[in-house]
Amino acid sequence: MKKKQKERTLVIPLLLTILLSFIEPALIIAGILPPIFTFSPGIILFAIADYAVVAYVAFSRADEGLKASAINGLALGFTNALIICSSGLVGSHFYGTPVIGVSVDSQQSLFSILVLLIIESTLIVAVFSILVTWLAIKLKKKPKRPSPR
Repeated sequence: MKKKQKERTLVIPLLLTILLSFIEPALIIAGILPPIFTFSPGIILFAIADYAVVAYVAFSRADEGLKASAINGLALGFTNALIICSSGLVGSHFYGTPVIGVSVDSQQSLFSILVLLIIESTLIVAVFSILVTWLAIKLKKKPKRPSPR
């Protein structure tokens, strides 16, 4: 009897991304960290942690291919960007704290900036995931040895 292969899901990486994405704005709203676009060392550490999760998923699942890596990167990047932008709205409207660090004149401008941030962040994370998967595939290939004659 064949053993059923365990299906790999994104539950743990998504939970880790969600946790990081909620902690960062909470620290910004609490006044411990400055807004995201100041690129302080704390913000950069959170970005490195987010990209480390994506790199781990892309490297560990390199055998699934580039298309699956792009989908995983899109899911992780979209989750992160959506939570950060949503917390930016919550922080600015309810707490008066700029989470993202962007000043705008109107609600339409804020909405368009947030949509663009979500799109570009998602695409950047997907491209990063594809690059890590491509490198993992290249590193895991064993060089062919010529046959002895």
